[in-house]
Amino acid sequence: MWILIGIIIVIVLLLASAEMFTDGIYSKLVGSNKVTRVVLFSSSDCSVCQELKATTWPKLIQDFPDIQFEDVDCVNSKQICVQYGIYAFPTVILARGELLESYKGSWQYPELYAAIVNKN
Repeated sequence: MWILIGIIIVIVLLLASAEMFTDGIYSKLVGSNKVTRVVLFSSSDCSVCQELKATTWPKLIQDFPDIQFEDVDCVNSKQICVQYGIYAFPTVILARGELLESYKGSWQYPELYAAIVNKN
């Protein structure tokens, strides 16, 4: 019984510290302003990620000069990816102010373009 209570306390403490860390990462990635940001969580060993960064990502950056695009390599930034619950690659988060939305569409340019237009 006491072991179970101890485990629950440890879990609660870990979740509380994770939430504080998430707030710091959240403000770093999203910011407090009302600028739209598009964050790509990727991995260097993900072929879809590499294709996306080589073809679609530069077109989107060119077509949306007022939007901030970020690329988080989850191999080098594991802690950030774990805090956001990113375990599959690629993952794209669309952010406007404090609202975060995980993109759930195709990785093709027209679909990503439309999602950004709808978010902006």
